[in-house]
Amino acid sequence: MKTLKAIMIAVLAMVAFAASQARTVGDIFVASTDDALNVIPQNDRAEMLAYLREAGRVVPTETAYGEEAVLLRATDNYLKVRMSCASQIEMLMLTHKRDTVVLVVETVETPAPDSRIMAIDTEGNPLPLEKFFKEPQMKDFVRLPKGTKMKPDEVLKSVRFPLISYTINDSAMTLTARQNLKEFMSTDDYAEIAPYLADSITYRATGTRLKPVR
Repeated sequence: MKTLKAIMIAVLAMVAFAASQARTVGDIFVASTDDALNVIPQNDRAEMLAYLREAGRVVPTETAYGEEAVLLRATDNYLKVRMSCASQIEMLMLTHKRDTVVLVVETVETPAPDSRIMAIDTEGNPLPLEKFFKEPQMKDFVRLPKGTKMKPDEVLKSVRFPLISYTINDSAMTLTARQNLKEFMSTDDYAEIAPYLADSITYRATGTRLKPVR
């Protein structure tokens, strides 16, 4: 295991490098000025990353809201940080030739999981998400039997809040969208529509785009 001195040198190097040029998701995590990550001071983010990379240690840190944040995984193109007991952020870097995009997924349990996803460049500037990923709507989860006269809107008429969460599998380079209506709707209401709903939709990275797995 590396010494504390070596880790602190790595922390300082990460802060300096992240501020000048980002090459990995970890660099972007440290340099980010996004409100969601700014609840963790930059030096603390660098320390979390250095301990995980250099010593294989998970080091919790306190956020501005008094929550415990933990960096759970960090590779060159993927990062996962638990921001509190009810929220987490995942980041996935996709590269094709000279194009690079970072997809950022923030998931909050409300109490059912609900996610927002955005696309940024390596400097943290927002990019048009639709260029890389077409977000599914609740109707995309509807699976109607052949020959039925029902329409997706009929299946979803009792759905007031379309809760969809995203999770990333960096090993398979996939993103899974999951509908979480069961955790929000009444048992009876969900039982009526459950036979016509898929639980999830999986997307695989092709270059810098995420496309549905058929």
